[in-house]
Amino acid sequence: MDNKSYGVTFYKVTNTKITTSKNGYTIFNFQFNNRLWVSKLAPIRKLDKKYNKLYNTYKDNNSLDSLVGKFIVCSIEKNNYGYELGFIDSYDMIGDFTKMLDENNGKPFSTNLPIYDFLRLCKYEINTDNSIRLKNHYDMYIIIKKNNTTICFQQYDKENILTLDNIEIIYRNFYEGKHIDTKNDDLDCQYSLRHTAIVKHCKRYHKYKGTTIRDYDTVVLELGDNLSNEQIEFLKRNHQ
Repeated sequence: MDNKSYGVTFYKVTNTKITTSKNGYTIFNFQFNNRLWVSKLAPIRKLDKKYNKLYNTYKDNNSLDSLVGKFIVCSIEKNNYGYELGFIDSYDMIGDFTKMLDENNGKPFSTNLPIYDFLRLCKYEINTDNSIRLKNHYDMYIIIKKNNTTICFQQYDKENILTLDNIEIIYRNFYEGKHIDTKNDDLDCQYSLRHTAIVKHCKRYHKYKGTTIRDYDTVVLELGDNLSNEQIEFLKRNHQ
């Protein structure tokens, strides 16, 4: 039988157990959504164990029960022996998303966590533009799904700002391909479009080896920022 892979999505961990293979290897077993059992061979090499988050969770607690009740974001694969756990993107989707909300503190951001799909499943109200407003402490945030990415932002009640509707237009007409003179031979910068911002992406090179020392983004304009008069006039002339 050919192996069959399933895309990355979220599952609720409802049970766990540790078993041993015929060869004496440790196997981690998870029950997802009260029905599906999925297994994963524990790392064998000492170095792999050291940097494997799942193994260290097991080592610290002598079990994986600390994951029960959490939503794990992962891929699974069906093989001759059942279902095998593949890539793990998050061991606690709700906790990781909450941490992002706290760290960004009202600023726009994006994530690959399928939190939009999760909230739809939880019967959150869907707005006419298919966005969802978060609740309670985070109700300043609106989230929307775009190309399998969840975009989180505040909806400002004002005009002439950067929005999801005009961010690509502004980027294409005012920033894309524009030369940035860094006045430094070891520093190369160019404008780039992100989900929630137009940024200046820079690479600093080693003066003699030519290898990259540092790679970083600086926000030029993000969702909610005021547009320049030139940008406002351009939108009025061409996109109204």
